[in-house]
Amino acid sequence: MVNKLTNLNNNQLDQIMNLWLTGNIEAHGAYVSDEYWKNNMAMVRHEIEHNADVYVVEKDNQIQGFCGVQEGYIAGIFVSHDAQGQGIGTQLIEAAKRDNNQLVLSVYAKNKKAIKLYENQGFKITKSEIDDETNVEDCEMIWKLE
Repeated sequence: MVNKLTNLNNNQLDQIMNLWLTGNIEAHGAYVSDEYWKNNMAMVRHEIEHNADVYVVEKDNQIQGFCGVQEGYIAGIFVSHDAQGQGIGTQLIEAAKRDNNQLVLSVYAKNKKAIKLYENQGFKITKSEIDDETNVEDCEMIWKLE
């Protein structure tokens, strides 16, 4: 079950940031340096804590997955390695859809697994360009309520 967190405590933030860092390194380690993610942790933590709607799936007080949304932009969806393949990513996207008429996200073109998930949820690629910071092809995807 997905919960929308309004006031995150330090334990929740630590779990979310661990998922964020681990997930990015696992998914993108072949083409984006680990240092890039580590260098962005403080900024991402601040954004999650102060400027995002955060949806989580928990089991035994452990966050299995989360989705951060900023004004209709999905800043990230991450599911722990052990919990992948259980529909958690789909649940998180569906929860975000309930609160938004349109959602936009960016995904690396090489992340085929994520693109497939988003396409299955009705997202469409609207543009593709090289990310200035990572020099990797990035796709913008949009979902609109019909």
